[in-house]
Amino acid sequence: MAEVRQPDEYYSETLCHGYNDSELDLAINMSLEEQFEKNKIEIAIEKSILEGIQMEKQKELDEKQKRIDKRNKYKELLLRIKRVGFYDTKLKDFYEIIRNMIDEICERNNESYKVDDSLFSFLTGTLKTIRLTNEDKELISNLFILDKN
Repeated sequence: MAEVRQPDEYYSETLCHGYNDSELDLAINMSLEEQFEKNKIEIAIEKSILEGIQMEKQKELDEKQKRIDKRNKYKELLLRIKRVGFYDTKLKDFYEIIRNMIDEICERNNESYKVDDSLFSFLTGTLKTIRLTNEDKELISNLFILDKN
């Protein structure tokens, strides 16, 4: 029968030679503090990035709401012009021009639209002949300005 080998001799090893317990504890604490500071910095960076994204989204929502509000402002006016435009072809052209101006103003978030002299004459002349309230005429006349270039 074969003999069973005796176990190796037991000995203990210290991983950090030359350090006593207080120096080891100090090194561990310093390492943990450094890691904690790095984590704080990373969290602050992530927080600022998230705040920036939220601000951009809020800005987009605000701009979209402005466009919707502008469209709603002109919606009734366009319906009134369109109803009258069924009876007069000149008004159909006027309606299409005004509708396109409103679309452009709402999309680009402008306050007015620059037109050349001939279009300005057509719009102001037609505006005088349409039966609308003074507020509606004022609203339309504020849509376009004469481009003097």
